[in-house]
Amino acid sequence: MVRISAKDSDVIGTVTVRVSDVNDNAQQFQGAYEHIAIAEDSRVGTNSGWLMVAEVLDRETEDEHAIVVIASDEGRLSSRRNLTVIVTDANDSPALFDRNNYLVVVDFDKLSIGQQLLHMIVTDADLPPFNTTVLYITSGDEYGIFRVDNEGRLFVQKLPHLKRQHDYSLTVLAFDGKHYTTANVKILIVNCSAKQLKVSIAEDAEVGTLLIEAASNTSRSSLRFTMSDGDELETFRINKNGSVVLVKKLDRETHDKQIARSQYEFLLKTEARDVVCLQRFIVRVEDVNDESPIFGQLAYSATVKENLNASEENRIFLLRLDAEDADLGAGGEVHYEFDVNVESYMNIFRIDAKTGVLTVVASLDKEAQDRYEFDVRAIDGGGKSTKTRVTVEVANENDNEPQFESNIYRLKVVEN
Repeated sequence: MVRISAKDSDVIGTVTVRVSDVNDNAQQFQGAYEHIAIAEDSRVGTNSGWLMVAEVLDRETEDEHAIVVIASDEGRLSSRRNLTVIVTDANDSPALFDRNNYLVVVDFDKLSIGQQLLHMIVTDADLPPFNTTVLYITSGDEYGIFRVDNEGRLFVQKLPHLKRQHDYSLTVLAFDGKHYTTANVKILIVNCSAKQLKVSIAEDAEVGTLLIEAASNTSRSSLRFTMSDGDELETFRINKNGSVVLVKKLDRETHDKQIARSQYEFLLKTEARDVVCLQRFIVRVEDVNDESPIFGQLAYSATVKENLNASEENRIFLLRLDAEDADLGAGGEVHYEFDVNVESYMNIFRIDAKTGVLTVVASLDKEAQDRYEFDVRAIDGGGKSTKTRVTVEVANENDNEPQFESNIYRLKVVEN
């Protein structure tokens, strides 16, 4: 409020002026915060006075969040402030081995104290000091033969006695102060070795097929045969006499990765008193034509305009069929042809046997036929086939003039 006075020699006058407020000042942020730190293990609902955690944070997924804070009043004036939320680390990620299972095969004659047998890679996504990991052997080493350091290296600290034990199954534990993870280490100590053995077997071989035949040697009765690693599903079995047979059906192409295998690789172990021999055994699964082609779609459709100038020389593209066959070689090669029910349409449509491209070679008339449906087949090199349905819609063109229903119309009109 402002008060103004004026006077002359006789009269004094006073005027009061009141200044009314208008909303001409935007909100102002107090302080100069441009960065704020929040621990990744903060619970949902945690707040710092004006900023609240609404979802679970994970620094290993996203360590910074850029947000814009807007302050506004009822007069619609506002101010903006860019804010970076830095997610600080917490010990929330366990240490991880690069594998769950390890296999070490070592020759006893080459074994020495201090020898490194294995280097396991252990990682922890947390930052220091939360990613400091300590490793321990928790089971499988009752005689203290082995030692592991915090870098994941496994050493020999005492020579084993083959008469007492040939193989060891160790459990190694990684601990970061809060979480722990384990891995299995299998160690096979041998004092003789044999050449690698390779055999092939057709994927449609019958259960009971013999892969390795036992030698007719009576001295083998004192031997013990076992098979280790590489055959988790127990597809093969080694008998007491050393013969190896197929005990489950094979399938090279099955989409189930636990079943589909084109090669098996495992170790055959032969033991006789103080002698342990290992032989690497590779079984290759040979392909047979047991798969049919599979179309990329259950059905195909296309639309084509009527009255196009289509011919053998001027083919109109409709669509491309696509089918795949999981077999190898000629058994996996696919060609296309019309099914037997398409003879009446073969002067209208053509299909490229190799590419699956479907074309029109004749002019179509919607008023005569507005829809075509027929089957096509995908056939592999072994004769196995699959069919699918193709639908072709004919689109209308303005090619017909209006026609009166009658040539002459007679009307009667009352005069006036």
